[in-house]
Amino acid sequence: MLYRNIIGALLWIARASRPDILYAVIYLAKFASCHDSQHFTAAKRVLRYPVITADYKLTYHQQPKSDKLKIRQEIVFRIGCLSERISRQLALQKASYSRFMFG
Repeated sequence: MLYRNIIGALLWIARASRPDILYAVIYLAKFASCHDSQHFTAAKRVLRYPVITADYKLTYHQQPKSDKLKIRQEIVFRIGCLSERISRQLALQKASYSRFMFG
C-alpha cells in the first residue's frame, strides 16, 4: 500500500509542477500491483529528485528588438537572394530550351 501512496503522490507532483519526472512515474505506476524492492527503490529515488532539483528553473529571456530586426533583415535578404537565383536558373533553362528547340 505504501508503494501505491508514493506513486500517487508522485503523479500529483508531476501533474502539478514537475513534468520532467512524469515518464518515470508512469513507468513505475505500471508495477503498482506487482512491485518488488527494485521498484520501491526507484520510486524513492524519483521522490528525492524534486527535492534535490528544487532550485532549478526554466527562464525565458526576450531578445532585444535590434536583434529581432537584424534577424528579420537577414531572412528577407536570404529570401531575396533565393528568389533571384531561382529566376536566373529559370531564365537559363528557358534559353537552353529555346536553343534546343529552335536552333
